[in-house]
Amino acid sequence: MSAPYLGDYAEDATLDFCWGSNDAGGASVTRATDGDVRVYKANGTSEVTTPTGITDTEDFDTLTGVHHCRIDTSANAFYATGNDYIVVLAGATIDGQTVNVPLAHFSIENRFDEVTLADAAHGGSNAVLTLNRLVISADDANGAVDIDNQAGPAVRIDAINGAGMYVGGSTYGADFYGPDADVRLGYSGQIKNLSGDNAVQVGAAAALTAYDPPTKAEMDTAIDGLGTGARTVTVTVTDGSDPVEGAKVRLTNGVESYVGTTDAAGQIASFNVNDKSWTVAIAKDGYTYGGTTLVVDGDKTPTYAMTAVAITPADPGQVTGYLYCYSESGDAETGVRIQWRITAVAEASGVAYDSAVKSANSDATGLVELPGLFQGATYDMRRGTSGSWTSVLIPTDAASPYELPSVIGTP
Repeated sequence: MSAPYLGDYAEDATLDFCWGSNDAGGASVTRATDGDVRVYKANGTSEVTTPTGITDTEDFDTLTGVHHCRIDTSANAFYATGNDYIVVLAGATIDGQTVNVPLAHFSIENRFDEVTLADAAHGGSNAVLTLNRLVISADDANGAVDIDNQAGPAVRIDAINGAGMYVGGSTYGADFYGPDADVRLGYSGQIKNLSGDNAVQVGAAAALTAYDPPTKAEMDTAIDGLGTGARTVTVTVTDGSDPVEGAKVRLTNGVESYVGTTDAAGQIASFNVNDKSWTVAIAKDGYTYGGTTLVVDGDKTPTYAMTAVAITPADPGQVTGYLYCYSESGDAETGVRIQWRITAVAEASGVAYDSAVKSANSDATGLVELPGLFQGATYDMRRGTSGSWTSVLIPTDAASPYELPSVIGTP
């Protein structure tokens, strides 16, 4: 097997690739024993091994014999610029055979030389450096670039047919046109063209104005919190009769979004919002709510009823497990795929269970049910189709509904 070259990567990059496993006849098969994915540096035996920055996903997207590998080169100082690396599968069992095989190789900034402005300057006063893209950054307060030219303009931008410099759009930005409107910043700070006039042409008669960014506190208030509007909205959440504690209530209108959590009385003391029509979303494990609209034209005290979720019952000897899927912001996610497969059984003999990968998607409340889990059995579970598998043991005395241990993954 010839290991493909994946490319020359920047420092701290993340790289992905897929590889396949086949039996003697060429058919795709999964690994009986996963083995280890190792990364070696240059021609030495120094290595890192899964799971140190290496994610080995077997049967990617439920495709038997297609495996996905992700390597995060920021995870270990082992990965350094100016080196080549080889990715190796070690100790796997495929089609009854022990397999050790190179999978791929890559390099980190070990193929192309950097080009510096100093290099171009060595060509003399008329040296030209041509770049498709130039990125300049600075780590201190002195700026990214210092340009000093005593004899003439420090920076000159010429255009043969188009704009010498273009900023923004035709409504709010400013166009600096060329060839007759090249931009030259003089010693006293004026902007002039080569003829001394038509220095700046501003589209739509709009002047350039300074942008005053919001503070972090202002951003936090705009995104989360209870708001600062003129109206008071006191929300109560029940299950139809009793208060529901810990329910997350979100009011949204366009880019404005405010969120609060109910107390033991099922209440959120007060949202402070302005007169608008607000979308109401409520989420809590074990409950559903279809959503509604709240028209605020004064102080309001709405009460919303959630519905308890009914988990599908299981057959004797089995349980129905469940999980709730949430985004990074804590909102319930619909359509998230959860996968699972049995890897060990409680019985020592006399049974043969199907180990195929099964899947289910979360509903509008983020709930996903995993039916038919055998008591005493062990399962691999993961969120999405490319996350790491998590091993979960179902207790022999587990009962439906059974809250499963948490798993992570993407999407």
